[in-house]
Amino acid sequence: MHEEDCSEEVLDELVESMERIDSVYPPPVDLHEGPAFLLTEHLTGTTLMPQRLQESTYLCGVVPERR
Repeated sequence: MHEEDCSEEVLDELVESMERIDSVYPPPVDLHEGPAFLLTEHLTGTTLMPQRLQESTYLCGVVPERR
């Protein structure tokens, strides 16, 4: 993942948590090596173990651009 792929806007409620994660995994970082789900774990209190990730069903969607 490259910086240009990321949004610059961060919700105020997430700034402290994201700064803490960035201090452990400073950018640029390979998301497959640790930090990809740290924010999710922090927000939900659920640790995402490999087994849970492999056995889960995922849904995705696209938000259409404004016309």
